[in-house]
Amino acid sequence: LTADNAKLVTVGGDKILRVRTVAKLPAEAGKDPAPSDFAVTLPGVPESLTLTADGKRAAVGITMTAGERVVVVDTTTGAELATFGDGDPVGARSLSFRNDGRTLLAACPGAT
Repeated sequence: LTADNAKLVTVGGDKILRVRTVAKLPAEAGKDPAPSDFAVTLPGVPESLTLTADGKRAAVGITMTAGERVVVVDTTTGAELATFGDGDPVGARSLSFRNDGRTLLAACPGAT
């Protein structure tokens, strides 16, 4: 949930990151969720998700056959901004943006 409570960002076992406008969500539990503002297909199973303080970027830690990867997505457009872990070890189990929204910390057991 973005800090302004305007957008809900989710990931799941279907390997899709979805962004939804909270105002469009149904008020009653059990109803079908509102359609996504957009959806981004991820290259692997998501393990973690974090948002910048302003909610404009999401980082998703992904587990793949070849290892772990971190993908950074613009939550207003769905554009992939950066990918980390192509051929290099990267921790994807625990992610956190610093307050500046530009620095991403990533860690997992056994990685440095």
